[in-house]
Amino acid sequence: MPGKRNQYILIASGFHRPLFRDFATSPLFYQGIGMSMAGGGLFRSPKRDHLIEIEFTANQLKDHPPKSRYFQPSAEAYLLGFNGYYHYLRKIDRFSSGRTQIRFGGGVEATQNIRINAGLGNAVAGFETLFHVLAVGNVTRDISRTESKSFRFLFFKKEFRPVKRDLTFTMHTGILNFNRRPGYTFVDVLEIDASDLEWISPGYRWSLNGWRLGARIEFVVYRPNGNAVKWAYLWNAVHAPGKFEPFQMASHQIRYTMMFNNNKD
Repeated sequence: MPGKRNQYILIASGFHRPLFRDFATSPLFYQGIGMSMAGGGLFRSPKRDHLIEIEFTANQLKDHPPKSRYFQPSAEAYLLGFNGYYHYLRKIDRFSSGRTQIRFGGGVEATQNIRINAGLGNAVAGFETLFHVLAVGNVTRDISRTESKSFRFLFFKKEFRPVKRDLTFTMHTGILNFNRRPGYTFVDVLEIDASDLEWISPGYRWSLNGWRLGARIEFVVYRPNGNAVKWAYLWNAVHAPGKFEPFQMASHQIRYTMMFNNNKD
């Protein structure tokens, strides 16, 4: 609501379509489809905007080898992802006017991938840890219906009441891009004289390189009781060279979010 601070609890679900390639294991392209679940909070005032989201995705994938007689398609592969996102934005009064608000600020995003492809033998499992410090900006346009309107067709009549709505475009880019990647290959062999998880660490190194881009388009409809619902399209792209072999990923997502107003007053 305009002129006051609003706090929302966010519960979301959606369809997720990832595409990635990891040169540390093979030149294979992977793509598929999956589901996502997310939760978080939005804290918004006329001047400030805080958003925090925690998301889990589960995806089933197929590999697509290059045209070569040396690479054959394997069976299914799987991708599990954990993602955390936070941004803090301030309204830029100089460029905001009327129904249009422009905000700019910063944020952070962390991603943990777990990838499984049984067809790769001792490179069956792969892991990436990605962390980014972001520059974030968005534009929000108030597209509310301020007057009642009616629609009539033959014997059908529909009354459209005033409703508050807005459309937001947000974009972020990585300023500092960290990734924890392996060397030339994953080796899924348990150590005899160590713990079962010892094999995850050797060969992995933190690197400061690569880039991340992301964008989202959100359509929000507010209810008279203060709650809201949101439809959104999200796009992300990551390039993480690591120390030796790069990892590249893009994803598309359609998300539906329920926004529960948690104002105390």
